[in-house]
Amino acid sequence: MLTLRSLKQQLEEGKQKEEQLYRLEEKQQAAYALLKKQLKDIQTQIQELLQKPFLLEEYHQIKKAV
Repeated sequence: MLTLRSLKQQLEEGKQKEEQLYRLEEKQQAAYALLKKQLKDIQTQIQELLQKPFLLEEYHQIKKAV
């Protein structure tokens, strides 16, 4: 039979688990936002490099020289 003490303990454990879950969700959202920003930065860098075709030619010249 459940006692008042055991019910209070279960309630407290439930609150702690809920708080842990909330913190994990916050971390997940922060990680997702960071990854999204990094992806956007990489896409921007790629676009900038694609607008500089001479870099590819320079790369091949350097590669031949080495």
